[in-house]
Amino acid sequence: MTNLYQYSERDPPSFTPIHVVNRGDGKIVGWVGRIENRDTQAYLSRRDPQEHKFHKLDGYAVSNDIITALRGRGVERVLIAELTGDVYEYAREQFDRGIEINYEEDDPQSCVPVKKALNIWTGLTSQILP
Repeated sequence: MTNLYQYSERDPPSFTPIHVVNRGDGKIVGWVGRIENRDTQAYLSRRDPQEHKFHKLDGYAVSNDIITALRGRGVERVLIAELTGDVYEYAREQFDRGIEINYEEDDPQSCVPVKKALNIWTGLTSQILP
């Protein structure tokens, strides 16, 4: 599915990781870094659509704790890199207003449908992941 932002012909992000983002149990959930070709801070998270995609909402969720931490660090963009190769770009603020998910009792999350992505690139995952 396309949206108006895709007609802007924006170049794909060139992501440089700065540090790893861990959950409370130590599992790596993503990286905070820079989109070098835009001089923008971003959060990049690798996702398996079979395991992580909320199919009913056709979107991805990020833990509210992580969104709060990203806001505090001045992160402006969220990049979801699917193992299928697709990369979705969102404004971090979209997750502030996302659909609340309480899939796990101790981990409230905010979900944004893929159709709301600002940009979608096909075949970019292998080039963007650290």
